[in-house]
Amino acid sequence: MATAAQILAFIKAHGFVCSDNNDGTLRVVDVYYKDGNAYEEIEHIPATVKAARDWLGY
Repeated sequence: MATAAQILAFIKAHGFVCSDNNDGTLRVVDVYYKDGNAYEEIEHIPATVKAARDWLGY
C-alpha cells in the first residue's frame, strides 16, 4: 500500500501541485491558461492510488 508521500510524489511527477491535508485527503491543483489569464482548479481527493490514477486519467 502506497503512503501519502508516495502518492504526492506520483502526482507531482505529472506536473501538478499537491499537498497532504493530513486527514486522509490530498489537495490537488491544476493550473491552466486561457485568453492570457491563469486559472486554478482545486480538488480534494482521497489519499489513495486509485483516486490519484483516476484524477490523472489513467
